Amino acid sequence: VRRHNKSTKLHWKTMKTIHHIILTIFTLLFVAAPSAKAYLYLTGDANFGSNSITVDTSTGLGWLNVSKTAGLSYQQVHSETQTGGTFSGFRFATVQEVLHLYSSAGLTASSYGNTTGYYPVSSPSIQTFFSLLGTSGTFNGLPGILDLSGTSPNGGVTYFAPAIYGWTTDQEYWVSDGGFQLGGTEYGATFSDPGLSSWLVESVPEPAAANFLVMAAAAWCGFKLLHRRERAV
Repeated sequence: VRRHNKSTKLHWKTMKTIHHIILTIFTLLFVAAPSAKAYLYLTGDANFGSNSITVDTSTGLGWLNVSKTAGLSYQQVHSETQTGGTFSGFRFATVQEVLHLYSSAGLTASSYGNTTGYYPVSSPSIQTFFSLLGTSGTFNGLPGILDLSGTSPNGGVTYFAPAIYGWTTDQEYWVSDGGFQLGGTEYGATFSDPGLSSWLVESVPEPAAANFLVMAAAAWCGFKLLHRRERAV
């Protein structure tokens, strides 16, 4: 009888510990999730293959590799975002969304004439960004990005193109806001160039928190079921 009592006490102590762990998991998920630090990671797409989408966890947006739209005008890309098109399910990102992506990658954009937003060619932040998003072409002897956004200052006649390009002479890159804040270059809706592509995004729900919730809920249900069985015995 004594052995049974000791075993029972040990069992309930263990179950109580499991109970507290499960509650802690739930608490951490709901408290920490809103303040989770943004990070970028690669994932695949059924149409464009592996590592073709860069997910920003702070926004839940998946960014299509910029090389996929190289050489196409705004109108050409936009028409293919319709149902059944090559880019169906995607949309043009706004300039604000592009600037947020820059921020998530540790980059600061600037307008023409500013002294900020310049990085050495060997900058890890720049090189990592290119490894995730790809490049749309070569500019001034260096690979770079020149992409159309969905933000237009004149009702769709022209569109801002936030860019990252450099100069071999200076061995540095400029992270541009595309002229959104001051000056810069806009591109017509029908203009196309081999080095011009588009910022396309799709909604990609972050699965990590949901998976943890499912596991915690399953563990909780298992705990309650075992608890009822023990009481019945």
